[in-house]
Amino acid sequence: MRSIKRSSLFAFVCLVAVVTLALLAVLTPAEARADEAPVGLSLSIERVAGVAYASLRPTSSDTSLGATTFGIAGPAINPIALPRLGIDVILPIGLTLGGAIGYGHASLSESESTGASSSSFTGNAWLVSPRVGYLFHVAPIFDVWPRAGITFAGANLQEPDSQTCSSFSSPAGVIDSSCTNTPGPSESIFVVAASIEVAAALRLTRSFNVLGGIAYDHVFAASGSTTTQQSSGNSTSSDAQVQGKYLGAQLWFGLGGYVL
Repeated sequence: MRSIKRSSLFAFVCLVAVVTLALLAVLTPAEARADEAPVGLSLSIERVAGVAYASLRPTSSDTSLGATTFGIAGPAINPIALPRLGIDVILPIGLTLGGAIGYGHASLSESESTGASSSSFTGNAWLVSPRVGYLFHVAPIFDVWPRAGITFAGANLQEPDSQTCSSFSSPAGVIDSSCTNTPGPSESIFVVAASIEVAAALRLTRSFNVLGGIAYDHVFAASGSTTTQQSSGNSTSSDAQVQGKYLGAQLWFGLGGYVL
C-alpha cells in the first residue's frame, strides 16, 4: 500500500494550534479562565447531528467529488465525520487533554423475489482522535472550547460472495451439480487527518450541557488496498490508488457533561 505524501503546511498549522492553546493556558488572565467552571472530567457525545461537507480529489482520477449531508443520530458516509464519544481531562488552568473514539457499522442485503439467493454488503468504520484544548468560561452558563488534534480513521467494505456451479452426468445417467462459494472482494482505507474545531457548551444544569461546534479535518496521509479471494483459497492484494486531497467541514451538535 502506498501513502499520500505528508502536507507540511497542515502539519505546521496543527503544531501552531497546539502551541497556541498551551500559551493561552499560561497567558490568559485569571478572570477569563475556566477556573470557576466545573473541573475534572468532561464526557460528551459529539457530532450526533448537524451538517457535514466532504471533498475528495483522488489523483488517480480527473473527477473530484463533493458531498453535503444532514442528519440527526444517523450514519455518516465520511469516516472522519462519525459520531463519537469524547473524554477530556480539564486541568485547573483551563487546559484540556483528551480524545474521542467512534465506530460505525452498515449492512445492505438484497435477495431475489423467489428467495433462491441473497447477497449482502457490509462495512465498518472507526476513528481515534487524541486532542488538546482550552476551556474558556465566558459566562455563568456558557463555555467556549477550541481544540486541536490528530484523527486516525479507517473503513472497510466487504462485497457479497460469488457462487460458481457446474453440472455433470453420472454413469447411471443422473445429473448432479456442484457449487463453489468464493468470498467477495474487500476494500479498506486508512487515513490520518489534522483536526481543528471550536466547540461551545450551553449549561442546562451544573453538569449537563448542550454542545455545538464547527470542525475542520484535513487528511494529510492515507493508504488503501483491495483484496480479492480466489476459488483456490488464495488471495491477492493491490493498491487501491487512494492518493489525493481529502478534507471535511462540519457544523455539529451533541450532548455532554462535567464530572466533578
